[in-house]
Amino acid sequence: MKVIFAAGGTGGHIFPAVAIAEALRGKRPDVEARFVLGAGGKGARFLEPTGFAWDSIPMKGMPRKNLLRLIPFAWNLARSLVSALGLLRRERPAAVVAMGGYPSAPVSLAAAMLRLPVYVAEQNRAPGLATKWNARFARTIFLAFEGSRRFFPAGKECAVTGNPVRPAIFDFDSARAHARWELDPNR
Repeated sequence: MKVIFAAGGTGGHIFPAVAIAEALRGKRPDVEARFVLGAGGKGARFLEPTGFAWDSIPMKGMPRKNLLRLIPFAWNLARSLVSALGLLRRERPAAVVAMGGYPSAPVSLAAAMLRLPVYVAEQNRAPGLATKWNARFARTIFLAFEGSRRFFPAGKECAVTGNPVRPAIFDFDSARAHARWELDPNR
């Protein structure tokens, strides 16, 4: 079973996606996770150590101050949607998980057009524009905070699951850390 994770290029989007992908793979070894990033694969450096495959679409951020830049943005969005449609048709995922960031928006729309299930994960207290957009296509929105429900339509299914964290985060040697940073282990 293939799952596509659509994310912006920051660690704030990618690391929680990796945590979800690893958890899915732990429960079902047949899960194949693939990532879709924006404009040239910014953020791929976070994926390299994980071994997860990734693709990029030409999506870039939306201009908010200079309205004249909305014209090239609209063109870029259209190109990204076509790219996302082609990628989803080629990969044939069972589902798409939108992690936020502008690149997730055309992937969510493409998934909805192809009638693929879309799930949204919101790691922050307040969602960004892309997450609000993605929510309209979502079967379920997974939230880190209970208070985030108010940002989504009343009838939309939301589940408060907390913030996904990779198990490797908890795999550390405290004695070595105390020594490395010259910390008092009794404090």
